[in-house]
Amino acid sequence: MRLLINILLFSSFITLLLTTAQLYLDYHRDVSAIEQRLNEIREGYADSITASLWNIDKNLLQSQLEGIASLPDIVQATVTETVRDDGNTLIISAGRKDSEVHIWRDIDLFDSSRGQKQHIGILRLGATLSDVYRRLIDKTMIILLSQGLKTFIVSFFILYVVHQLITRHLIKISNFVSHMSLRDKLAPLSLDRTAPRHFDEFDHMIDAFNGMQINLEAAYDQLRQANSTLETRVQERTHSLEDQIVERQAIENSLRESEERFRDVAEAASDWFWELDADLVFTFISVRIFELTQLPHDALIGKTLPYLMDKGYLSINGDNAETLRVLLNEHHPLHAIEGRIQSANGKGFDIQIDGKPLFNADGAFIGYRGAGRDITIRKAAEEAIKRSHKDLELLVEKRTAEVHKLSQAVEQSPVLVTITDTIGTIEYVNSACMKIFGYSCDALIGQNMSILRSGLTRNSTYHDLWQSISSGNEWSGEILNSKKDGSTVWMQVHIAPVKDEDGIISHYIGIEEDISLRKEHEERILHQAQYDDLTNLPNRMLAMDRLNQAIIMSSRNNTQVALMFIDLDDFKKVNDSLGHEVGDALLVEATSRLLNAVREGDTVARQGGDEFLIILAGLHNPNDAEPVIQKILSAFTAPFVISGSDFVISPSIGLSIYPNDGNDAVTLLRNADAAMYKTKEQGGNGYSYFTNSMNEEGLKRLDIERHLLGALGNNELSLAYQPIIDVKTRTIVGTEALIRWNSPTLGFVSPEEFIPIAERTGLIIPIGHWVMETACAQVSDWNKRFNFNLGLAVNVSPRQFRNQHILQTLDVGLATGLAPSLLEIEVTEGLLITNKAPAVTLLNALKERGVNLSMDDFGTGYSSLSYLKTLPFDTLKVDRSFIRDIVDDPDDLALVSAAISMANALGLKVIAEGVETQEQFKILNALNCHQVQGYFFSKPIAAPLFEALLMENKTFGHVQA
Repeated sequence: MRLLINILLFSSFITLLLTTAQLYLDYHRDVSAIEQRLNEIREGYADSITASLWNIDKNLLQSQLEGIASLPDIVQATVTETVRDDGNTLIISAGRKDSEVHIWRDIDLFDSSRGQKQHIGILRLGATLSDVYRRLIDKTMIILLSQGLKTFIVSFFILYVVHQLITRHLIKISNFVSHMSLRDKLAPLSLDRTAPRHFDEFDHMIDAFNGMQINLEAAYDQLRQANSTLETRVQERTHSLEDQIVERQAIENSLRESEERFRDVAEAASDWFWELDADLVFTFISVRIFELTQLPHDALIGKTLPYLMDKGYLSINGDNAETLRVLLNEHHPLHAIEGRIQSANGKGFDIQIDGKPLFNADGAFIGYRGAGRDITIRKAAEEAIKRSHKDLELLVEKRTAEVHKLSQAVEQSPVLVTITDTIGTIEYVNSACMKIFGYSCDALIGQNMSILRSGLTRNSTYHDLWQSISSGNEWSGEILNSKKDGSTVWMQVHIAPVKDEDGIISHYIGIEEDISLRKEHEERILHQAQYDDLTNLPNRMLAMDRLNQAIIMSSRNNTQVALMFIDLDDFKKVNDSLGHEVGDALLVEATSRLLNAVREGDTVARQGGDEFLIILAGLHNPNDAEPVIQKILSAFTAPFVISGSDFVISPSIGLSIYPNDGNDAVTLLRNADAAMYKTKEQGGNGYSYFTNSMNEEGLKRLDIERHLLGALGNNELSLAYQPIIDVKTRTIVGTEALIRWNSPTLGFVSPEEFIPIAERTGLIIPIGHWVMETACAQVSDWNKRFNFNLGLAVNVSPRQFRNQHILQTLDVGLATGLAPSLLEIEVTEGLLITNKAPAVTLLNALKERGVNLSMDDFGTGYSSLSYLKTLPFDTLKVDRSFIRDIVDDPDDLALVSAAISMANALGLKVIAEGVETQEQFKILNALNCHQVQGYFFSKPIAAPLFEALLMENKTFGHVQA
């Protein structure tokens, strides 16, 4: 047995040694691969992320970071902006926050677009070694299993011999032990063998096991009895702990409710509450003090009382300042400490501070908590009283004059001053009562203050008022009172008790100020925050709140909610071509029609632009929304008459239903938006209910966007070249570069699918940069090698004109050596419609660089004629939609003829797109069209095939003029 053990131990040691060496090499290789991947990210993504961060394109940054985070072993990617220092630093993250990060890499982002290198942010990457560890574990298991098999074969023979002499007896002993039961008695253990001469190890084992069985049976009886006792004690202790837990939870809930109640009272009270920490720094001050002083929040919070005194915000008169410092330093209570606080506009207010020190359970000081109040009015009254008493002692006549002056000031004050007895009967009121309430002084004297009640102020407010002042305290608050004519007026009320010489309350003095204008201003601000200024409809924020409320009520009543997402078809063209005033008037009229089409209680809201939301609650099935839909479609059949002109605008409607299409407002809005776009795709002027297939289309777009992020870096994009033919010589005089994408995952993706996504995400900037550089370099190479003057046409997106990206892209293209006169930039009318003034400036800048400009897709817009006349275009490209039916459609023939004639008159070159037949070419030749392109000559082909076409020096002789 000892020999067998030695063999196994030696084999295991050798196996472990070899495995460790192999695993170390694999681990080092995997870590190096991760470091290489981080370097590749720095080289391949830093520039595009820098551009996105410079443009503050959050959506593109998020998409780029998610693409990086999807790479192997990369679990976190974060971009942090370092340009701004105003506290609004932009931080965008992507990845798995719960993943363990073992390797961090920071990449500095520098922008050089403005001629100098500027540090604008940091890209922080986090990589995990979890997959490396998992692969090492798998490899360890494989190596150990293979080495174990070898050891097994070597040891098998030894095991066989040992089995005959030793193992079979051990097996019998093992079986005896495995069947040993404390409940069932077994016969004593014995071995089937010839008795040895001497007492050997097996005999010792047999005696030991037989003795162990006897001892275990006795121990089992003792253990069973002890276990029963322990279970009883554990059960009793468990019940005790459960009671303690329930009691503690109740205490915690009570403390939490008390804290929330304190915060609410602190925020609502006219007095303010404050807290200091152990360092005597303000950690909390309720909002009343900021309303009073108009000071910013950070002017007080985080500051000490001595600091505020030094800064001039707070002043404590005379010995009170030193007394306050002593009390604070020795942690004594603060009682009626009076001082003066300075407001933001320089106005001072008299205040009174009370507070008590706080100590923890160990008796250690942890801070102060207290309250403060505005005693400006009281101090003024006290000062007046003091002056009156002093004047009385000096001269009775002077006292009479001062009292008269004070009486006149109170009488003529715009603030209402009242004096009542202890039950509220008016004994004095100044003349402001006529201006504020419409009552004469005589009409109010002798009346109870309740005559001014409107019935709209909560009873709890009056209860708190009387409880406070009857206890000898002052009360301040807002009350909605009633005028003599029945209208209401908001009053800011401050009431203080007046005590006699014995300290008994004899009267109450009240000072009330009309704050109706302030309340109206507050209500106006609230309305502006929740309603659209133009249409006075609820805005998106209020609409989402109402949708949430409708969902809650629908869930309670077991009903359904329909959310309509409405977009006005072709509104943008009207707004851009005729001006925002016409567009705004059209939106107001559309709002009126929508309101007249819905049911009472339905919500019509403005989502933004020409988009509206309608919430239909209380439906029993989706078909209940049909009558409202039909009324909306019918309401838009009549033309809109704006400034004497008629406009026909139709709605595209998308609907999502709660709970079928989502259980929350955000999901319902997203799905209704998807349904609306489905209606748009079907031609508009209709409606669509959300279906799962729409969600699949949205997921497909997201999938394209996700893969497009890495398409450029993975060399998945390519260019195809379509020849441009001179009509007279029928030879190739130029080419148009067209982008293609063949994704390893998605396959061939049409430009019609991924170009809009690239424009929306901003990826069109680096893609357009690559297209310009690649195409210019290719055509320049052909011209140099074959001694050609081949022209190049490149389409650019309106997005490339933002922030003058097009100029940088053009400079890169021209740096390849292509002559500027051979390069033609194709732009669409959409660029001029969306951003005309800056676009015109950039078009002029392009012309200054010597390139040609082409108006692409001519004939599909609204204002192409004016653009051709006033802007520096060299070429007009007639859209393929007009060429397609030029042979059979007289209208298309007339339009193309007019366009060519007009271009010739303006000195512009004309290129016809989409030429596919001999007949089309003949007509264009007869109309004096200069150049053509289309499948009739060649489809877009890869660079090697186009080069072969050039090498043939081909003249399209089969084309008959």
